[in-house]
Amino acid sequence: MEHIDAVFFAPQGTDAVRVRATLPLSGARKRLRATLYAELLDRGTKHKTRTEFAAALDSIGARLAVSADRFGITIDGAALSATLPQFLSLVSEMLREPAFSSREMSRVHRQYLQALHDEADDARTVAYGAFARLVYPTTHPCWKPTVAERRDFLKSVTQKTYRDFHKDLLAGRAVVSVSGTARAQNAALALFSSLTKGGKDETVGNKPPSSFANASKDGGLSAFTPVPSKTNIETFLGAPLALTLTDEQCLPFQFGLAVLGKWGGFSGRLMSQVREKMGLTYGIYARAEGAEKTRTGAWYIFTFFTPKDFANGLAATKREIEKIVRAGITHKELIRFKELLHNQFILAHESDQKKLALYHDALCAGLTPAEVAAEYEKIRLLTQKQINAALKAHLNPHTLALSAAGPITPNGKPIE
Repeated sequence: MEHIDAVFFAPQGTDAVRVRATLPLSGARKRLRATLYAELLDRGTKHKTRTEFAAALDSIGARLAVSADRFGITIDGAALSATLPQFLSLVSEMLREPAFSSREMSRVHRQYLQALHDEADDARTVAYGAFARLVYPTTHPCWKPTVAERRDFLKSVTQKTYRDFHKDLLAGRAVVSVSGTARAQNAALALFSSLTKGGKDETVGNKPPSSFANASKDGGLSAFTPVPSKTNIETFLGAPLALTLTDEQCLPFQFGLAVLGKWGGFSGRLMSQVREKMGLTYGIYARAEGAEKTRTGAWYIFTFFTPKDFANGLAATKREIEKIVRAGITHKELIRFKELLHNQFILAHESDQKKLALYHDALCAGLTPAEVAAEYEKIRLLTQKQINAALKAHLNPHTLALSAAGPITPNGKPIE
């Protein structure tokens, strides 16, 4: 089945079958449609209303969710082995005969407009959206259209828009992951193989710009969005990252970025210095995102400051970036973070759901389970020299994109 990428796991002693399938897509306008389509797809078929379809799922104790993510449209579900045939039959009905009724379409559009209205008051989402527009090309899955662009696009959406989108989606390939018995795996694979046609994959690698367009005199870009109802300034600071997942320096860079600001907990330098020592924020973390086997992404630091601490907090954050680029990580940090990241990998296998999510997302990004396991094995062999060289090459403290939203003026002055 050449048009299906699949990964299978035996369940860890349970009778539940978990199925996760992604139908990839590319293109900015397709992604605008994807969010709406994902909301509408499971709201009834030609033979069942939205209520009847939900009742049919409930009657077999199954779970089904449809979402739009950076990879495409993802269908995530779970059922007991005994009711898997009924569950897959409902998934088949949803994909083969979606209703796209005018009534449900109107509901989805009203809810979408309300969500866009609410988003304007969500400083963190506003700040991230502006940051994504600074660092990603419009062809990248992580690029975010503005609220105004999405509102204008909604005006052009008709039932035909959904039907055409659905047809194009099933004409492509699929990524399918299953945690269940061999029989369950074969049944799920057969379903998605029969539904999709495996047309040409439009996904292409997107190298980020080597420097920012319209850069300011200090080499970076900034976006300041007033959200006056908030008390904190939500802040994203980072840059495009010219590394794919299989580039030699990708793993050492990610390791060094974890030392700087590991996501979650208190282990990163930024939490130690900017929060604990200086008391300028309650949380500050760093991460790389958006990279795939043939596509590059970006890295960023996320935090928030009160208006009175914004300037000092930003300066302290930049000092920590400059310090880790100049002096690198310590031997003690190398040993400690090797253990932390190894433990994180083990914990990702503690449940069928977590394990499936880990390897499914990796497969969508172009990596097989064997390649993922090999990457974590390589962590044991990383050296300070490799990590520090990757940080020097790709963490430029003088060319940064800054996006802030909250009590701040459009020219970047905090409102106290």
